[in-house]
Amino acid sequence: MVLPFPNFASLNYRFTNVEVALNDANYEDAITLATSAIDHMVHTMNFAHCALLDKRVQARIMRKEYSSALEDAEKMIEILPISGAGYLRAGEVYVGLLCPAKAIEIYDRGIENVPLFDPQHKQLLESKSEAEGRDKRIDLIHALPTNILSNIFQRLPIPTRATCARLSKEWRKQVLDAPGLWTSVNCRDDSSARTVVNLSRHIGANIKHLALAGKTVPPNVIATHLSLMACGNLKNLQFLSIAALPAELFEYETILPILKRLEDLRQLSIVLADDPSQKIQVVTLAEILKSSPRLTDLKYFSNCPLNERVGDLESLTPHYPLINLELKHVSIEFNTLRLLLPKCPSIRRLTLVGCDSKAIPVIDDFCPNLEIFGYNKSTVPELSDAERRSNPKGLRTVWFPLNGVFESPDVFISLLYKHMETVEDLEVKFSDLADSKDIECLNQKYLDFKLSKLKRLTTWFHSDAMRVLLPGVAGCTTLTDLTIKSVGDYKYMVEALLTLPHLKHLRIEDRITVKHTMSLRRLFREYRSMKYGLERLELRRSCSVDDVVLDSILDLPNLKEVVIVGCQTISMAGFGDFVHKLQRKTGQTLVSMELTELDSVRDWNIQQLACVPNLRSVELKRLKCITSQGIIKLASLISPGESSLNQLTVTKCFDRREVTDTTLQELKIPGCSFTVT
Repeated sequence: MVLPFPNFASLNYRFTNVEVALNDANYEDAITLATSAIDHMVHTMNFAHCALLDKRVQARIMRKEYSSALEDAEKMIEILPISGAGYLRAGEVYVGLLCPAKAIEIYDRGIENVPLFDPQHKQLLESKSEAEGRDKRIDLIHALPTNILSNIFQRLPIPTRATCARLSKEWRKQVLDAPGLWTSVNCRDDSSARTVVNLSRHIGANIKHLALAGKTVPPNVIATHLSLMACGNLKNLQFLSIAALPAELFEYETILPILKRLEDLRQLSIVLADDPSQKIQVVTLAEILKSSPRLTDLKYFSNCPLNERVGDLESLTPHYPLINLELKHVSIEFNTLRLLLPKCPSIRRLTLVGCDSKAIPVIDDFCPNLEIFGYNKSTVPELSDAERRSNPKGLRTVWFPLNGVFESPDVFISLLYKHMETVEDLEVKFSDLADSKDIECLNQKYLDFKLSKLKRLTTWFHSDAMRVLLPGVAGCTTLTDLTIKSVGDYKYMVEALLTLPHLKHLRIEDRITVKHTMSLRRLFREYRSMKYGLERLELRRSCSVDDVVLDSILDLPNLKEVVIVGCQTISMAGFGDFVHKLQRKTGQTLVSMELTELDSVRDWNIQQLACVPNLRSVELKRLKCITSQGIIKLASLISPGESSLNQLTVTKCFDRREVTDTTLQELKIPGCSFTVT
C-alpha cells in the first residue's frame, strides 16, 4: 500500500531513507527518520503527511509499540478520513493487540467513509473478514504466558517442536528461545537425533542433558553428535548418556578430546555394544576420570572383563568428586577393585554387576562413605539431591541379587553385621547352606546381630540361611515394609512375621503351586490382636490365597489398602461373599482396593463395591470376565451422599471402544474421578 507523494526533492529524499530503513528491518531508524521528516514539514500536506505516518505506523507495529502506532493511525484518519490507509493500519494494530472485535469496528468505519471505487475499500472488506475469523479463534503464541507455552512444547516430540518452529517467525522464536525447553534432550529415535543436529546451531548452547539411544539411532548420527561436541556446539553439557554405543565410536583418539572439551560434564553414562573378539582401543575407565575432573556420576557398561577396560590406575590421582559409580562387565575381579576403589575415595553409591562375592570385603575397606550398594543388581535406588548435599550417614541401602543368588551368606552377613546400626533398606536372596551345622555356626558367630534401623526388607523364604538373617530382624520396631518374593517354609515365615509387631505394609508373591492356606489364615488371625496392625496388604499370584484366606482378611482391624493380583484359587462365590461382608462390617476401614487378573471377579460382584462404606478408590486391571455394561452399571450406582467411592479406574478389562466418550460424559459423577482405558 503506497500513497502518492508530492514531488518535492527534500521530502522525497527523506521518504526514500525511511523506506530503506524499513526494508532493512531497521525499525528504530525508520521511526527516527519518519519523525524527523514530519517535524521538518513547513506546511501540512495531507498525502505527504499520511505517507510518512503510514511508514512510522509500520515500524512501530513491528516493534510492538502498539499504543504509539494507534495514535499515528488515528491521526491518519483525521487528516484523510476518505482514505482507507488509516483504517487499515488501525485495524492492524488492534489485531496485534488481540482485539479483533475493535479491529472489526474500525474496518466498518472505513467501509462507510471510503468510496466504493477506491481499491482500499475492497482491502477493508477483506481485512474485516479476516478479523471476524480471528475473533473466533485464539492465537496461542500471543494468548498464553511464556512459561505455559514452554510447558506445552516440552511435552511435544522433538521433531514436532521443529515443525512448530517452521510455522512463522514468532513460533520459531518461541520454540528455539523458550527457557528450559532444550535443557534436557532425550533422542529415543533417529528422527529426534537428526532434528537436534539440524537445530544445534540455535539450541546447542542450551543443552545440558543429552541422551542417545544407540539401538534406534544410527551410528553415523551418533558420530555427528560427537563431532558437534568436539566442535564446541554442545559445550555446556553436564549430563551425557549413550546406550548401545558401537565400540569404534568410543576410540581413544575420538573421545578423549571431547571429554576435555566438555568442561562442565558432571554425569556420564556409557553402555558399550562391544565385541570381546574385536581388538579396538576404547577409552578406559582411568582415562575417563583423568579427562573429566568434575565428574560426579559414572556409568560404564561393557561386554568385556573390567580388567580390560579399567586402564592404567597407578598413574591416576584420587578422583574426589566421583560419588556414584555403576559398573557392569562380564567379570569384575577382586584385584581390579582393590586398585580402582582407592582412586575413588568419595564413593557413596556403588553398583557392581558381574562381581565376585570375594570382592565385598575390599568394598567395605576402601569405600568409607558408601551409603547405597548394589551387588549384581543393575536397578538400585539413586542418591536424591538432598542426600547429595548432606554428609554421608553410613551404609543404609543394600540390594543383593533378586533374580540371582548370593553365593556366600557368611560374607554377606558379615557386611550387614558391620553396618547393622545404619542399614535401612535391604533386598537379598541367599543360596542354600550345605549343612545345618553351618546355621548354628553362623548364629554363634553373630549372636548380637540386630538390624536396629531397618525400615524395608525384600527377601525369599526358601534358603536355610534366612534362619541366620531373620533373628537379626526379629523384634525390629522400625521395620514397616516387608516384601516376600517366594516362600518355601510357610510355618517358619508365619513365626517370623509374628515377631514384627510394627509391620504396616506386607507383600507376598508366591508362585509355588503347593497350598498353605492354613498358615496364612493363622497369620491374619494373629494380626487381628496386634496393637499395630497391617495397613496395606498385597497378595500376588499365590495359590495359597483362596476363599478362606480372603475371608480372614476381614479380621484385620486397621487394614486400609488391599491389592490382589492373579490369585486364581479365589472362587466367584468367595469373592462375592467377601464384598458382601465388607458392606455389613461394623467399623469398616478399607479405603482402597486393586483387583488385577482375577477370573472370579464378575459384573454382579463388582457392582456391590459401590455400597461398601468408606471405600473411596477402586482400580480394576485386566479382568477378562467383566463387561463394559457391568462397569456402566457400577458407575451408575455411585451417587454423592450414598456412596463413598470418589475414584474408579478401569484398565484393559474390555475393548475401550465399547464405552463411548458420550456414555462416559453421561456417567460423569460429581466429586468422582472415573477413568476407562
